Amino acid sequence: MKEGVFETQDFLREIHEDEGKRNEFLKDILVSKALVTLDYNDVKSVLTCEGQMVINKVEAESFKTALELSLNHTQIEKDVILNAKKLLLSISMKHNACMLLEEMGIVRDFLRLFKNCTEARWGMSINAKQTPNVSVTLWAVGL
Repeated sequence: MKEGVFETQDFLREIHEDEGKRNEFLKDILVSKALVTLDYNDVKSVLTCEGQMVINKVEAESFKTALELSLNHTQIEKDVILNAKKLLLSISMKHNACMLLEEMGIVRDFLRLFKNCTEARWGMSINAKQTPNVSVTLWAVGL
């Protein structure tokens, strides 16, 4: 997964026109063994927003740590990311892990940090080879 800051419309055009690039960017988000599935229509819906977008992927031992780390980006300040208009969040966890109510609350609280967000799509998948326990991919769009 390529991480960074992109112009949303350029990114959408690029992944729409080039299947290889689309597969590269979407392979961590669109997975077959998912508890909550994200699909290409979710991606297109989130990418309808003008402006810049940030893609950030982090790995950690806990949900809370992974979500907190996803807001830390070398090129964009946390406050800017929190002003995103649209959000795509993909959470991947080890096969033997399960999401507890406490962790669901952590995800809910995380999504509430995005005060200007008009649309948030999220998904959760299982990856037997996942190390550490949790991987979070965050697309914050409309910066």
